[in-house]
Amino acid sequence: MGFSHEELAELARVPLGTLEAFEEGQGNITAAALDRVAYVLCVDAGVLRQGRIERSPTAALFFRQGAFADFRDVEDRPAVVATFERALALRKVNTLLGRPPGLRERFEPEEPTPEAFKDGYRLARKVRSALGDETGPLGDMAELLEEELDVLVRAEALSSARIDALALKEPQTGVAAVILNTASKRRSNPWTARVDLAHELGHILFDPPQGEINLVVDQEGDEGKVVWHGERRARAFAAELLMPAEGLRQLLGPPQYEMATSKALDLLVRTRQHFETPIEITVNHLVNREYIVHFQQEAVIEQARRTSGGSAAAAPPLDPSRHDVLTRRVLEALDRDLISAGRARELLQLTAWDDLPTSA
Repeated sequence: MGFSHEELAELARVPLGTLEAFEEGQGNITAAALDRVAYVLCVDAGVLRQGRIERSPTAALFFRQGAFADFRDVEDRPAVVATFERALALRKVNTLLGRPPGLRERFEPEEPTPEAFKDGYRLARKVRSALGDETGPLGDMAELLEEELDVLVRAEALSSARIDALALKEPQTGVAAVILNTASKRRSNPWTARVDLAHELGHILFDPPQGEINLVVDQEGDEGKVVWHGERRARAFAAELLMPAEGLRQLLGPPQYEMATSKALDLLVRTRQHFETPIEITVNHLVNREYIVHFQQEAVIEQARRTSGGSAAAAPPLDPSRHDVLTRRVLEALDRDLISAGRARELLQLTAWDDLPTSA
């Protein structure tokens, strides 16, 4: 894993001397400490005690935004691996429950092209069609990803606030997950979670995995750096998925390149209230969809921020525990006597001393 003894001891909360003695076969280690070491090393505790190496498959990672690659491997890898293991456990328990495959299996990755925005719009329409709703507002995005598309959603505090969210996809097993970074400034506006989840879904469904670990970073900023086509595609995908063109037409009528600030603000308010989207992505999409003239873009965003404080008044809080689909499914399998209590603990990454949850 590339850890030093000191790093492993700190991450696993085990005294360095205890860890070194156990590694040399000269001392004992408690079961709880062994579990923590195994957790950090991404191996089963029993396998570690026996001296066999059986690592979890390595995942491809796609990052949503940031001026540079800011993933802190030592600090954040355990959270990412734990999320991957939960996603893998979810796939296993879904099989036990006899659940049919999610809609995600209908889509194939494809290489992004220079016409990234057109590709994003097209792919969003494809997903909307599969969902059976091509015009209306989408409901709870985390629930949509988990229930319809077999994508696990987690909220974790990552070490760097520069990362807003990341998507995890492993091609061998087909598992996928999204982590929303609760340390990101974007979490101060709960509506941005909808955008981030839609954005990450675009990466999961359509970005081909490349190598063991793939960091796809948004390079665009005030410096005018070039943006990777896949990132541009994911942005367009998120906007069109949340605010489909035909849905806008039903809500606002045909696009007319509105030039007056007051009328443009009215279009923005109506769109945000209907589709539950943040200010900036809504204005940008209305400009791209020819509802607001481009030279009013910045003025409308600034005026809307002054008026609303940057977020919708009725925005729901981000609740990391609300969408614990793995716990719900494991408890269902336990209720139906499809698994033992011990197996339930394994799937939920609990030790033998942890109580099983009673509900989720």
